[in-house]
Amino acid sequence: MNSFTSAPSSVERSQAVPLCLANGRLNPAAIGWSRHPTTHCALPKRLFRRKRWNDWRLLTPDWMLAITIADLDYTGYANLHFIDLHNGRQVIRTVRRFLAQDIHLPDTPHESIVFKHADFYLEANESPEQLELIVRSTDLVDSPLSGRFVVEHPRHLESINLVAPLGPMHFHCASRKIGLPVHGELSLGSQHFHAQAQDSFVALDFGRGIWPYHSQWIRAAFAGPGGIAGNFGQGWTEGSGLSENALWIGSVLNKIDADIHFEQDSQRPGYWHLRDDAGRIQLHFTRLQEQRSEENVGFLKMHRHLAYGRFDGMLIGNEGQRVKVDSLMGWIGKNAARW
Repeated sequence: MNSFTSAPSSVERSQAVPLCLANGRLNPAAIGWSRHPTTHCALPKRLFRRKRWNDWRLLTPDWMLAITIADLDYTGYANLHFIDLHNGRQVIRTVRRFLAQDIHLPDTPHESIVFKHADFYLEANESPEQLELIVRSTDLVDSPLSGRFVVEHPRHLESINLVAPLGPMHFHCASRKIGLPVHGELSLGSQHFHAQAQDSFVALDFGRGIWPYHSQWIRAAFAGPGGIAGNFGQGWTEGSGLSENALWIGSVLNKIDADIHFEQDSQRPGYWHLRDDAGRIQLHFTRLQEQRSEENVGFLKMHRHLAYGRFDGMLIGNEGQRVKVDSLMGWIGKNAARW
């Protein structure tokens, strides 16, 4: 991808601005990053190139649940994916909607969402201090699924919010919150799975943008007790001078401007190394379970490879503080899309 002019990654933006100009192009004043959501992400034009999604990823020491709702203009979908990290059991349910019918996603992160379908029900209720997630799916081959979770979501907590150009005609706004404590219960048939706030965490991903037809990216995230978390990405911000890389130490955001190198261990499948050139990020990832999925529906073709497991290593914060990472739960995902 060719480089193009943008705000440097080290420049922090604080003013509230719209993502787009009236003609649907990227608003230059929106480019940059912030510690809180400040961008109104209405996408007024560019029909069939617009991408909107909300993703909630629940991580516990024993199981994982991902819930996604997306509006891609020509299609939309609601998806859930449960995986038992011990025995590898997976449950996946997807409801697709032509022209994204009945999918209504807001233009800012702190708004509630409801999706109703005969086989899939999703409710995300936002309040100033917490998020309530309710999900039900009845049309499963093996067992019905239902869950209710309460996520600690105080508005003052810092997040990584990034607006990046993806070339002269494309752009994306991402708002990511990592390591939010969660408690609740998931029922899968007669089985019950619990999430306890002391060792269970949610990652929130709000995305709105105009994407090129061919895209690929990689992302990693992890979280643990004491407000320790990390978010690293590569691919979609290439050439923009911006990055989504960040650490949370004691729940305080530490922005990482440097690139993160993702290296798969050629000798040990499922083992990754993550590092930066300055030595602030030295992490090793060990896979416990994985998911591979492929979608090929009309204009949409997506390949995903997600690995869930544990991170170990060392982090150095902006003030020089050294933080040991010891078996913190997280994931690494590789994505390639024609959409």
